[in-house]
Amino acid sequence: MRVRDSKVPYPRVSHVDNNPTATSVEEDGVEREVLQQFKENENRPVRLASTAHKRFAGDAMNWLPGRIAYLDASRTWLAYWNLQTLSLLGFVPANKPAGSPPSVPPAEHIVDFVKSCFSYTDDNSGGIGGGPDQLPHLAPTYAALLALLNVGSDDGFSFLASKKKEIYNWLLSLKQPSGSFVMHHGGEEDVRGSYCAALVATTLGIAGDELMSGAAEHVARCQTYEGGFACQPFEEAHGGYTFCATAMLALTKKSSLIDVPLLKKWLSRRQCATEGGFNGRTNKLVDSCYSWWIGASHAMVTAFEAEARRQASPAGAVKSVSDLVLLDMISYLSFDDNDPTSLQPPFANKEPNTAATDSSESGEWADIDVCPGTFSYDQEGLQKYLLMCCQNVSGGMKDKPSTSADYYHTCYALSGWAVAQNLGKVYHQARLGDSDSVLASVEDAPPASKLSAEKKAVFLKLLSCVDNDEPVFITEKIDASLLRFVNPVFCVRVERVTKGLQYFLGSPCLPDPAY
Repeated sequence: MRVRDSKVPYPRVSHVDNNPTATSVEEDGVEREVLQQFKENENRPVRLASTAHKRFAGDAMNWLPGRIAYLDASRTWLAYWNLQTLSLLGFVPANKPAGSPPSVPPAEHIVDFVKSCFSYTDDNSGGIGGGPDQLPHLAPTYAALLALLNVGSDDGFSFLASKKKEIYNWLLSLKQPSGSFVMHHGGEEDVRGSYCAALVATTLGIAGDELMSGAAEHVARCQTYEGGFACQPFEEAHGGYTFCATAMLALTKKSSLIDVPLLKKWLSRRQCATEGGFNGRTNKLVDSCYSWWIGASHAMVTAFEAEARRQASPAGAVKSVSDLVLLDMISYLSFDDNDPTSLQPPFANKEPNTAATDSSESGEWADIDVCPGTFSYDQEGLQKYLLMCCQNVSGGMKDKPSTSADYYHTCYALSGWAVAQNLGKVYHQARLGDSDSVLASVEDAPPASKLSAEKKAVFLKLLSCVDNDEPVFITEKIDASLLRFVNPVFCVRVERVTKGLQYFLGSPCLPDPAY
């Protein structure tokens, strides 16, 4: 892959207008490091170091160096971060499949570890701690759930299903009069708690009015004058909190409570002009982890716009294939009361017409006028930054060129990278006429015959598109740097989220009155 034509000058480093601060001086240094990396790789093919990254994450699943003993209260996080990295690279932790990293424990060992982290606060209430014999906390409960979604085993799902009552009571005990949630008993109150509680409750099917009333409204009050979200009302907007708030509103389907255009504007300002990566706050440094926190928020905002168009249409029908794909991407699901496992988004009732149509009241889907994976940032620029500046040759991703790789940045850099190329991958394969690959990439394994008729029709419609817009990411070898589909609300592969929702929402969706 070539970064840019050598005849095109590199951008100048944006200096500090004769008013240097510690941050601006550091930013100047980072920009120079990045430009040096771009120059060094200008004429050199660069690939995603998949094998090295698998080894980096796989080894961590079995052995960790003593220098990170301070993360003992984050062991469920370490399990999730490394499972997510492996999952993005195509690994499934189930009884040592062929080609799996040798040090990764089988699925049942991972499930047993999560079980050992469950902790009771009393006889009828409990959650998951950061490790065995630790107090329950919303953050590791969230991480453990995502780890089990990545594993995808019925044993892990049945364990969580058996603890629904205790988890529901515990979540309810964390609920505050403002509508927010504290992270643990006596802990901090911010939008992280709202997001973690909403995702856990929604996934397990226990997100009733008693638990979630006022929660989305509290999150909406955390939107700042800039457009992003703060941890609490009247604080500074931050990329991590903005992701939590945006995803929480996606889970509760209440994006109408916020100023979406202002949020989109703030997100668009987070991309650094020289580096191509994102920062997390105004006037801060680039960091690869914001590839996820900001990049996934961009994807959700694009889907919020699609949902607004759906609500404005007659009968609330989806009339555009682009909008349908976006809503499906964030699992904006509409359940049939008689079949709680039918995970179908709100499709228009008619079959898509292969002829070009407009989005009038004809009941037919309009042709795609823009790639549904086109978000409001330079997606190729972000991927170049991650590829050229953040890869450790021996495995793992770092936040910027001068730092070291770690498990957190590896997980979120690769997850943000995946979001940047997800729907571009479908388009790229569609232009090659490889329909089997396109359909497989959507469900990421099952043959096309296992896709629902509606989804198959949608992606066959995508294949019919022959417009001339460029794919999101170009390499000399087409599949060299492609990652798996990621749901931007969960930070888990799309089909694994679907499998988990099918399991849990097939059981009772709300706790009975005895809870």
